[in-house]
Amino acid sequence: MTPSAKPTAPKRRLSLRRKAAHDGVAAELLTLLETVTADGTISEQEVFSLETWLADNAVSDLPGVEYLRTTVTQILSDGIVTAAERTAMYAAVERVLPPELRRAAKERRTAVQDIERAASREQKGASKALAREQRERDRRLMRANFIVAGVLHKGRANVVEQFASTGQAVFLVREPDNVYDSNAVEIRLPNGMQIGYAPREDAASIAHFLDLGCPYEARITKLLSGKRAPLPVVQASLYAPKAQIAGLRSPRAPLPPKVSPDAVSSRSSGCAGCAAMCVLLAVLIAILVTGGC
Repeated sequence: MTPSAKPTAPKRRLSLRRKAAHDGVAAELLTLLETVTADGTISEQEVFSLETWLADNAVSDLPGVEYLRTTVTQILSDGIVTAAERTAMYAAVERVLPPELRRAAKERRTAVQDIERAASREQKGASKALAREQRERDRRLMRANFIVAGVLHKGRANVVEQFASTGQAVFLVREPDNVYDSNAVEIRLPNGMQIGYAPREDAASIAHFLDLGCPYEARITKLLSGKRAPLPVVQASLYAPKAQIAGLRSPRAPLPPKVSPDAVSSRSSGCAGCAAMCVLLAVLIAILVTGGC
């Protein structure tokens, strides 16, 4: 040892001795520690019990007592005992137990941890399996984005101008008896008025999934400016038959009563006729008042 070196103070022993089982307070502490580690884990209530014993024996100079008291104080500083803190408390108790009892306590702890890890793996596996099932159940089968066909026929343009709007949900309605296309899919507004059909190139796939009972979501995403009328753009997504996504429509659910676009067309024509008559009447009155020929 060099002249300047200082002797290292020996570390104070933390563990109790086995013979302490016959020595009053030491025996009491040893019994308590064996009790709290008997099942391989330590509960929150057992942490409080240990705190109470340490408070009642504050003047004890037994090995490990101050170490246990410091650990308990840290764990209970916020009044909440977490799982990680209970694990730390168990480890502290293990250090204070005599070597032969420590080995047994460690074996019990390890067995409990193995069971918990196995249960955690099983739970994670079950959660992953459930997530896979949900993804498969809610799988989107197709998405179509198309300009509605047939808008300029049968007065549908008037319906679009008066009732269609961007973001509006629409119904996809099968028309298997359509004389022009057995895959026809009608696009219907919530008020029951038809604005046209899915284009033939999209209708076959959409009709297939609708016929299988696949739920869907469809809405108008744009209204393009056309020469004679706005042209609705519809985006439709169809999902697996058992999908449980909020907001999906079933192709087998009741539909709003169908309203003929001709009703809107007739009303529009009638209004236009009334307006023309009013203009003509105003002209005649003006002629009479001014004495024109």
